Amino acid sequence: MRATLGPFALFILLIGTAPAWPQEKKPLNELTSHLNSPDRMKRCSAAESLLKLAQTPEVAVPGIVSYVKLEIGQAMLPETGAKRPGESRETLPVVGDEVSLARIKANPDQYTDRPFVITGGIKVSNYYNFWFDNKASDYFSFDLTPVAADGQVASEGVPVYVSRFFGTALAERVTRVEERSRDTISAVRLRCIIRSERLQGDVSNALHVIEATDWQVPSSDWKSWMPWTFESIGLGYALMLKTGHSSAQRHLLDLILDEQEFQSPKADTLLKGLAIEALLRLPAKDRSLAVKQIPTRAKRTKSAVAKAWARRTQNSLLSGRLVL
Repeated sequence: MRATLGPFALFILLIGTAPAWPQEKKPLNELTSHLNSPDRMKRCSAAESLLKLAQTPEVAVPGIVSYVKLEIGQAMLPETGAKRPGESRETLPVVGDEVSLARIKANPDQYTDRPFVITGGIKVSNYYNFWFDNKASDYFSFDLTPVAADGQVASEGVPVYVSRFFGTALAERVTRVEERSRDTISAVRLRCIIRSERLQGDVSNALHVIEATDWQVPSSDWKSWMPWTFESIGLGYALMLKTGHSSAQRHLLDLILDEQEFQSPKADTLLKGLAIEALLRLPAKDRSLAVKQIPTRAKRTKSAVAKAWARRTQNSLLSGRLVL
């Protein structure tokens, strides 16, 4: 399986945009300790501040690994404030950049090949049509029900698709919400895109080919949104790459070839698959060195999990793309 747009690649594209959390201005040791904080805003702020350094210090690597694992684990947890359609309670936070489906329907050309944000509730779906027809093996399908700023839920929804590789976290999160109550939706802000090549020559198909590339969930008090999920995860891998090429290669391989599965098969695949994506961004010399080291490291381990990931990493590096 190959990810169409990896979260790490997405994060690189978004560097320079305004972060969704206040940035830390603290000493290095305090920033690295905040990477382990149970407070998500605090650890994301610390990661953003560390990224501004010319090079990531080696001392920060254990904290970075912990940060990435915390972010991936958090991404798969259902929010405590899931909402039933039509329920009268907290309204969704308004940022000001939200786009209505009515605007996209009226002016599809203005929302093609450019990112936009939609706010609403989503449920897992099995609907695949138009360009996404027969692509269930590559994408998750969700039914998006737009929610207005006043909390009113629209009567009709639209399909939204997410790459199966990094959409695993969102699917797990939404599925857990639905398992608790079928009539409950997960409130989200989705960063979306409509790719022109998927319109099949007809711009009126725009609402049928929406792809989400990242998402935010409400804070516990429903007064704001938490940081973008994969933008935040990507921060951790970007920090690891900034330790230096040889150092990053070593630390990424350590993460990938860990003998223990992280949390669950889905979480483990996300953690290590993203690490492979980061490896693929290293210069050819460092990738070649990794290819030579992997067989030796695989022989030293008795873990079936580590051996399987050694094969996946080797195949990915040799083919130049993520292979799972």
